[in-house]
Amino acid sequence: MPGSPSQSTIYRFGAFEVNATTGELRKHGLRIRLQDQPLEVLVSLLERPGELVTREVLVQRLWPDGTIVDFDRGLNAAVARLRQALSDSAEAPVYVETVARRGYRFVAPLNGPSAEGSPERDEASPPQKSRWLAARRNVAAASLLISLLLGAALWLRWPRPRAAALADGPWKVAPLTSAPGIERNPSFSPDGTQVAYEWDRGDGQPHVYVKMAGPGDPIRLTPTTTSDFGPAWSPDGTRIAFVRVLSDSSIGIFVAPALGGAERRVAENPSPDYWFLRQHRRRLAWTADSSHLVVSGPDRPGTGEGLFLVSVASGARRWLTQPSPVSATMGDREPAVSPDGRTLAFARGEANASETIYLLDLSEDLHPRGEPRPLDAVKSGRSHAWTPDGRALLFTPINPSYNFGSGLFIAGLSDSSPPKPIPDAGWGVTIPAVAATGRRLAWGQVTRKLSIWRQGIPVPGQHGSPPERLTPESGQSANPQYSPDGTRIAFASNRSGSTQIWTCASDGSHCAQVTSFIDGLLASAPRWSPDGALLAFDSGRDGRNEIYVVNADGGVPRRLTHGPTPSMIPSWSRDGRWVYFSLQTPGEPEIWKIAASGGNPVRITRGMVAFESLDGQSLLFTRGDRGARLYCSNLDGSGEVALIEGVALRGFAVAADRNYFLKEEPKRQFAIHQLLLASRRSSRVADIAGEPFLGLSLSPDGKYLAYTRTEQLSTSLVLAEPAAR
Repeated sequence: MPGSPSQSTIYRFGAFEVNATTGELRKHGLRIRLQDQPLEVLVSLLERPGELVTREVLVQRLWPDGTIVDFDRGLNAAVARLRQALSDSAEAPVYVETVARRGYRFVAPLNGPSAEGSPERDEASPPQKSRWLAARRNVAAASLLISLLLGAALWLRWPRPRAAALADGPWKVAPLTSAPGIERNPSFSPDGTQVAYEWDRGDGQPHVYVKMAGPGDPIRLTPTTTSDFGPAWSPDGTRIAFVRVLSDSSIGIFVAPALGGAERRVAENPSPDYWFLRQHRRRLAWTADSSHLVVSGPDRPGTGEGLFLVSVASGARRWLTQPSPVSATMGDREPAVSPDGRTLAFARGEANASETIYLLDLSEDLHPRGEPRPLDAVKSGRSHAWTPDGRALLFTPINPSYNFGSGLFIAGLSDSSPPKPIPDAGWGVTIPAVAATGRRLAWGQVTRKLSIWRQGIPVPGQHGSPPERLTPESGQSANPQYSPDGTRIAFASNRSGSTQIWTCASDGSHCAQVTSFIDGLLASAPRWSPDGALLAFDSGRDGRNEIYVVNADGGVPRRLTHGPTPSMIPSWSRDGRWVYFSLQTPGEPEIWKIAASGGNPVRITRGMVAFESLDGQSLLFTRGDRGARLYCSNLDGSGEVALIEGVALRGFAVAADRNYFLKEEPKRQFAIHQLLLASRRSSRVADIAGEPFLGLSLSPDGKYLAYTRTEQLSTSLVLAEPAAR
């Protein structure tokens, strides 16, 4: 009848309200986006509170027309999305309980009238049953209220988990994800029940997903066809921030409702020059009050990164630390704000080399208080996360030979005692996260396969030969270097279990293990002495590498360097008297040399990788890992001249009249180039199928170049929870 009020079925429970007539779910009066099928499941359960609703009944309600679908998978996905909208858990349900292999039950009490007007009641339900259900709901409501009050009191009085307890363990470590491709950058919801992360599904284009911290399928949060990565869950639990690639030179900072909905662009910024800095690092951190984001990035293309603060509401920004003008791989990145909002932690230095953790105090209005200071307990580290009590940081030490950490450690802020390892974290850790409850940890676990290849150098006027693999595709074999007579190659390999120094014939046959460290030290970057009798290499754990020398046929290694700062990537002088190496000083690495017999090291210049020219009269070196500039100087570092830009992955090799180098080209393609020293002209020598890895070596006869290639790279998330004692 015109003018009569409409009848709407309303269900209220906790902070939620469901209008079954209009299909709306609200929390505290704010509408929450929920797809039709999860909403239909919820209404079906609300119509029979406390009763079992079978899977068959739900399937018939969701697909009444006989649609051919995978009903079990479809129903499971609908229930997963429903639980996500309600912030519910299958393991400890507050609203939706699973009855194994049978169906589901709504277990929370309904608040107030179940309808405006009155919903139709099941005519088969007798009045006695209705009164019994109502009485049970009243008792349950009273019990729930008492539980909530007691829980709130205990939460306020109960101490936050101690930082030291995280290192005490034991932890139960289990896979959280195991799909093909790269899954990384976990971020917990405030209650620790859900994880946002990025996943590229194996096609190289990541998107943001959300899943329960346990069994269950992920739900895609970002629907675009562009690359989205680096999610960060806001402390108030309502939003997830992430980074989106807008173009080759720019990225956008976006915010979306945690339960799905319309996303909003907060800011835009120049992109870091190198893809591994865009997606292999955490780029965002929320402030404690969820009002601002701390973002890492350059102020213009080609510069290093700084940290800036951006308002989520207005997009207004200001710099907290200034971008480095020295190099695109230098700077400040991976911000993390302490739980009380008063300290900003970040990684500063050369990416994958000299990074260490710095702390910056913040005022109440989020302005810097003083200058950043290094965290004394951490000599080399990145990818950190605060403990819930704000007294310590979890971090991954830098492994100079790989783009991930060699374990997971915890370092306290109040003392300089050595960091403690997190038990059972294992090798290949990247980007950890800690739940605010302190009861869950998550991180990415990297699996990487590396093999050694050689490329014949084309003769002018002829086509070059195809590359040849010298080591097996499985495992890790890297950092090849030809012996002075060209008959052997030294390299690092984990074929014996841990990463040690090996040698083989120049065709990859007759391999022999040279080092046998048994105390956890990992060896890399071998270099032959001019007479072929010795090998210099770096070795260490937790990023604390030192330089060693060993007989090329095996024996007990002799340690050359003994400093508190990591030393790595050795090379020999042409007369065999000196060993050059890179000292990983905070801010930017430096080239030093030390007598092959030992003694006090001597500083030469700033740099990452150095080799003497064949005549022993000059030094050639780079100052970074990606797109680095190649320099030439006198042996003492004076008279420095820049030769060429764009040397990738520490990859250059010295010949008499030219230098060969790895070059990264558009769309992550790589090639070998040569630079003719007389004309300063460069040209392509050969394309590389796939992605090379750290280093390049020229055979003494000038016929071959040896390099490492990544055969397989995958990352999955693992979840760590306290193990039962």
